[in-house]
Amino acid sequence: MRPSDLLLLIQRDQEASRLARAGDDEQCAARCREIAPKIQIPLAAQQAQRILSARRKWAAVKGAANSTQSQSTRDACHTLLDWVTAQYDLEMAAPMETTLFADLVSASVLSKADVDALLDASMVADSISARDVSDAMRSQRPGGKI
Repeated sequence: MRPSDLLLLIQRDQEASRLARAGDDEQCAARCREIAPKIQIPLAAQQAQRILSARRKWAAVKGAANSTQSQSTRDACHTLLDWVTAQYDLEMAAPMETTLFADLVSASVLSKADVDALLDASMVADSISARDVSDAMRSQRPGGKI
């Protein structure tokens, strides 16, 4: 997170602001990690397979890949199977993956809840340190850092 974005986050939260003004950058950073928007990271292929298997959808994808479904549905299933087999990380917000999962939902191979479970797994807390807080607060503190 850029220092200017972190400063805004601190200023918009009463507790984070109080901690930053008191110079407690460690606790402020902890609070900011709680309130900061999560960031999206690539979803490991193995994790995607585990999630879909736990939801009993991995077999559905395999079955639909060899079914009498439309060619576009079979192609979407084969694409997902190929990516996971090749251990490609899934960039859940990328246009190709977004289209692929939309096609699988449209064909009822996966549900929106299945895709949401994959999306949730790709979201993690932003890493914010005391040094990040200090850097963000520099302009707000006499003498800069505490």
